[in-house]
Amino acid sequence: MKLRTYAEESYKWANLTHRHIFRLPKRLDDWLYSYSTVHGVDKSVVVRYALEKYAKNDGDYDPQHEL
Repeated sequence: MKLRTYAEESYKWANLTHRHIFRLPKRLDDWLYSYSTVHGVDKSVVVRYALEKYAKNDGDYDPQHEL
């Protein structure tokens, strides 16, 4: 799934009710800003997309599974 499609459809899978605050090195934050700007999405979409891909490849994570 492409990033733009993910940004539009990710809210269908689950409500975004949890907020996380974390620190990034400036170089990574600059990359995150430029990547999200080029693709026309928010930085949080890029982070969620990357984390979901990592979690799905790592094991038993299913983004559409209800808790």
